[in-house]
Amino acid sequence: MNLKKIILHNIRSYKDEEIEFPQGSLLLSGEAGSGKSTILLGIEFALFGLAKGKEGISSDALLRRGEDECFVNLFFSIDGKDVEIKRILKKKQDKIQQQTGQIKIDGKQEELSPDELRTRVLQLFNYPLEFIKKGKGLPFHYTVYTQQEQMKSILLEGADLRINTLRRVFGVDKYKTIKENSDIFASVLREKIKEKEGAILDLPEKQEQLVNYNKEKEKHEFFLEELSPDLEKAKKELEKRKQEIQELEKKLDEYRKIKENLSIKKNEKSNFKERLEKEEREFDILKNEIKELADVSVEFNEKEFAEIETRLKELSDNLNKKEEEIRQLIQTLSKIEVKKENALSLKDKITKVDICPECGQKVTEEHKHEINERADKDVRETNEKMLEINNLKKEKQDEKTRLERMKQEMQRREKQVMELKVKADSLKEKFKRKEKIDIEKKELMLKIQKIDSEIVELVNMHGKYEGIEQEYSKNKEFFEVAREKEKEFEIKKAGITKILENIDSQIKLIGEEIQKKEKFKEDMLYLKDLREWISEKFSTILSKIEQSVLATLHSQFDTLMKKWFSMLVEEPEITVRLDTEFSPIVEQAGYDTDYSHLSGGERTAVALAYRLALNQVINSLISQIKTRNLLILDEPTEGFSYSQLDKMRNVLQELNLKQLIIISHNPKIESFVDNIIRIRKEGHVSKIV
Repeated sequence: MNLKKIILHNIRSYKDEEIEFPQGSLLLSGEAGSGKSTILLGIEFALFGLAKGKEGISSDALLRRGEDECFVNLFFSIDGKDVEIKRILKKKQDKIQQQTGQIKIDGKQEELSPDELRTRVLQLFNYPLEFIKKGKGLPFHYTVYTQQEQMKSILLEGADLRINTLRRVFGVDKYKTIKENSDIFASVLREKIKEKEGAILDLPEKQEQLVNYNKEKEKHEFFLEELSPDLEKAKKELEKRKQEIQELEKKLDEYRKIKENLSIKKNEKSNFKERLEKEEREFDILKNEIKELADVSVEFNEKEFAEIETRLKELSDNLNKKEEEIRQLIQTLSKIEVKKENALSLKDKITKVDICPECGQKVTEEHKHEINERADKDVRETNEKMLEINNLKKEKQDEKTRLERMKQEMQRREKQVMELKVKADSLKEKFKRKEKIDIEKKELMLKIQKIDSEIVELVNMHGKYEGIEQEYSKNKEFFEVAREKEKEFEIKKAGITKILENIDSQIKLIGEEIQKKEKFKEDMLYLKDLREWISEKFSTILSKIEQSVLATLHSQFDTLMKKWFSMLVEEPEITVRLDTEFSPIVEQAGYDTDYSHLSGGERTAVALAYRLALNQVINSLISQIKTRNLLILDEPTEGFSYSQLDKMRNVLQELNLKQLIIISHNPKIESFVDNIIRIRKEGHVSKIV
């Protein structure tokens, strides 16, 4: 991992600041409280977000006072990929909350929740899965950045708390978890064993039941074997009777068909006779009707009928024409009457008017006289015309009346001719019907003769089957007796078979239960062996593995801590070592000295040596993590003497890291590093200078 840049907006004492991180060693220099540690908190917040407890950062520790929003943008590269992370805090109703974060990898951006973003970072760092599940950045805290005060607190904590913390960091606590889980598993096995023991308590009873059912099965199989010959004999007898019945049924069917056909033929003969009688009656009636029509002189003249039709058409056309002429005369008369009324109206008006309504001039008596004469003339002319038209109208109406009388006379004659025509047609039809009936009578007589011969033949056949119904009834009784006997044996067989099926079902059921219980017994013995092995052998093996792993870690940790402490403190009378609980033991002039009795520089040396040793042990233990080449040290030389500060140069060279960030306000450290970033605080605002 290689840090490149961080942007801080409203983070603690920073308003808007951008800090770039070069390769090699970098010193964040400034007075106490200038904002150096805030940069490291910004890095940790960008990577892991907020968290409760000492493992993380609280929102109140980040948001600048008086502001409602802040964010951190962190840029770094890892495994050849450029990564940008942005985390945001917003204040709403006195509550500060994390917002959806962003991560951009090689230009591809994602929007993630705070927890999803933390998980993605831990995956990028390739930290073990158990740390991702815990949702904490423990490997980062112990390999990259831990505040110096937090490291000192680990040294001053109780032995149990410290060893449990280190066991978790080293991953050794999994053995304790395995031991606890194995105890739980053994307890579960004990319950399972009890369950299986309870399940097989009645195994001997079930085995005895199986033996009894097998004996019962043998007994009923013997009964079934004895029943088989009688059943077979009954089946053969039934089959014989069945065949006899089938033969008789065939003859009976033939007999019934003959009876049915005989009945049908008799009915047909009766129907033909009825039809013949009906035809003869109709024939006699027709003879009388023809005689009556022949006696009446029926003369129908087709030519006269055609002439009447033509004359009627002509009369109708003339009548229509006269009616149209009368209508036109009436319309003309109506128009003349209107003209006459207008002339009289004008004459009446002019006599009463003194002023013309059209022009507004005075109407003279002379003018009135002129108009009256003209109106009188128009009235005389219209009267004459009306008289002429009325005379013409009367002539037309008289002509119409004459034509209507002629038409009525012609229609009467047409009716008489039509009656003659109907009688003539009826006479022809009756002659035809008489001839047809005569033919049908002859055909019916032939059919009756044929049916008589068929009836004689059927009567002869009917005699051959006399007594067949009684014979069938008798054999039917024999068949029913045979069937009842066969049914009786079948019922017995079915009863025994059903008993055997039930016995087989019980045998199968008990067999399955026995098989299951024997499997339970086998499983119980296996579980007993497994529980015994887990309780007695596995626990011992696990304890030895844990002790061996802890011993190896202790040896490696102890050697590295001694190495770093000897580089920082060259006084031979002061040495440091780890006890069995990973507590640092300082020995001075041959005597163990309590950590609290050391000088400030000596305590810092112990804490830094512990910190560097822990870093290297974890990096070697978790070889796949991607943060191995980055280390951040927070005030690593606090309380150091001048000579100890000189030794710090050797420590930094020995670390040989690609990127090392140190926070210190000691100016001498500046000569040990490749790059320096100076931080100054003015008016509660931190600035890079």
